[in-house]
Amino acid sequence: MRRLILATALVLAAGCSKASAPPAPSAPLPTQGVVFHAYIVDIKAGGEPGSDRIQILLHATGPLGVTLRGSDGPVEVCPIAALGAEPSGACSTPGDDKAVTLTSAGVEVRATSGEHGIDDIAVAYDAKNGSVDVGSANIVPRPGASVCKDGCNPFYEMAPFKAGIVSANATWGGVGTGRLLIERGGMAAHDYSAKGKPYTTINESSAAGRPDVRVSSTVPATEVAVALENQGTRPLLTPTLHLTWT
Repeated sequence: MRRLILATALVLAAGCSKASAPPAPSAPLPTQGVVFHAYIVDIKAGGEPGSDRIQILLHATGPLGVTLRGSDGPVEVCPIAALGAEPSGACSTPGDDKAVTLTSAGVEVRATSGEHGIDDIAVAYDAKNGSVDVGSANIVPRPGASVCKDGCNPFYEMAPFKAGIVSANATWGGVGTGRLLIERGGMAAHDYSAKGKPYTTINESSAAGRPDVRVSSTVPATEVAVALENQGTRPLLTPTLHLTWT
């Protein structure tokens, strides 16, 4: 498994990944209003239901520009109309760092065979509002804090960074225990493992079973991420996250 770690106004946690090099710090792509990043995404075809795809639903005024970075193999990029929906049009396999344009409400990235780690799913678009919904792949148990300074959890951010309020809520299936966090620091550059600089937890909430966990905090105009971490021994099945920044 390959892994890195992800940061924005949003972070989520999953099992450990095996990424090779940290992604570059987030920055908006040309001619687009904002860029939403999903970092350290692992998807696996043929595993437990919910392990083979991630879906991201955005509130855009025009097309979505989707770029995969640090992908270790071919995966499909598909248009979707809603979370939980099947593709609403043809899927493509753009390859690493090759942008694809979708005229849909959201995007699904899926594995059709094997297991794949993706350092960064970047979606550039003009935003109607600061709301994003994520249907995550299953989040597996963490191997331990000594191993997981960086690279063991998916995380989410919006660029450019701005001061305001970041809010998140998460639900999941199964009986696993999860922890939803808002963190500040150099997550995209892996400052913890690379420079020994731990991240600052701004807010957090934990729960077990099938909860609806919520966090909200006022944040500065610096890198901030929301993360959902697996804190137990059972997977968090098909987590759904609603993220907003205002």
